[in-house]
This record gives sequence, C-alpha cells and structure tokens, in this order.
Amino acid sequence: MNWENDHIENWDANNLLAKIATWKANDISFGPLYNNDIKKALRSIRAQTILITCTEDLYFRPEDNFFESQHIPNVELHTYDSPLGHCVANPGNDKNFEDILDININKLLNQF
Repeated sequence: MNWENDHIENWDANNLLAKIATWKANDISFGPLYNNDIKKALRSIRAQTILITCTEDLYFRPEDNFFESQHIPNVELHTYDSPLGHCVANPGNDKNFEDILDININKLLNQF
C-alpha cells in the first residue's frame, strides 16, 4: 500500500481537511445533555453496535475502542490484526477485512 496515493492522490485536500476537523471536534458527550460525561453518553447509545478495531490503528486506538465497548450497551468488540492500521478500512486495501466488515454489517441488518 502506498500511503501517499491512499491519502493524497485519492483525496481532495479540502475533503481531507474537513474529515480531520470532524475527528478533532467529535465528542458525543459535549453539550448540556451529557455535560462532558463520556461514559454517560456512551451508555445512552441504544443501537446494536459492532466495533471493529485494528491493532495498528494510530488514529482510533484499540484501547479507546475497548474503553468505549465497556460503556455501550449491546456492543460487540472485534479486533483485526493488520499492519495497515487505519488504512485497512479503505476499499481495496485488505480483502479479508472487507469480508469481515461485510459479515458484520449483514449481521446487524439481518436482526430486523
């Protein structure tokens, strides 16, 4: 995998900046409803949830997903081992990950 191609040549710079700004500003506990209580905010999630963390993801650390999974009701946490880290989720980077993702999406959708 070529990081430069994956992040620069395939992304409009403004889209990438907007994505980064969203990551930096995203805090579900912000505001008067949860008053910056992340555990309370996570406990309020009612949807069946599947978290798939990658062992080498440096953006969304597995430790963070583990913490989140301790507070979200109805959650499954799966760990995927890949040296691609965060980029494992980009289409075409890892067929096995895509298969696991598809299986888990179908699992969620077939509950209804």
